[in-house]
Amino acid sequence: MFKQLILIRHGQSEGNLRGIKQGMWDAFGLTPQGRQEAKACGERIKVCKPDLLLMSPLLRAKETAELIAAELGNGSDITPEPLLREVDHGLLQGLDKSERERRFTKELELLRANGYDYSVVGGEALPDVRKRARNMQVGLCSYDQQVVAAVTHGGFLRILLQTFAQNDQAVFDCINGCIYIVEPARDGKFDIYPF
Repeated sequence: MFKQLILIRHGQSEGNLRGIKQGMWDAFGLTPQGRQEAKACGERIKVCKPDLLLMSPLLRAKETAELIAAELGNGSDITPEPLLREVDHGLLQGLDKSERERRFTKELELLRANGYDYSVVGGEALPDVRKRARNMQVGLCSYDQQVVAAVTHGGFLRILLQTFAQNDQAVFDCINGCIYIVEPARDGKFDIYPF
């Protein structure tokens, strides 16, 4: 079991700034503000002394992880972890909210009516994302007595935190550049707190 897990949402991307649903769409890097957020994350987690830095392979997370590693200054290797990727939103990716509402009215109605258990064409349904989060949890728990930092995305981060909390209804505020600490507690549970 890990000693401490540091979960980080990437810094603001150009897609975030423009209100575009990114998901697995990998067209945007970080904004200047996003680069500052990433550097600040690196500075904040120095005190935790991570042994390992994992990242989603998507550009916005990769850039964030590289800036964090530079701030840590300990020659941290960055390991890509595909399970940390963002939720795949299928045909909704690459579109802003008004365009999504205009082009996919029926699909969005189905999505909302089915509690997000519905998959927009080419995307992931919520049960599939929850399964991926459980698989990621198992993988993270295999790092024995290490401090593990991981850079991921807002949608997946919320679901991964819910998985650790063992509560699918738990609410977590996952703004750009946020950090959550997860630590093993008693009886197979975890303490989770913003950092």
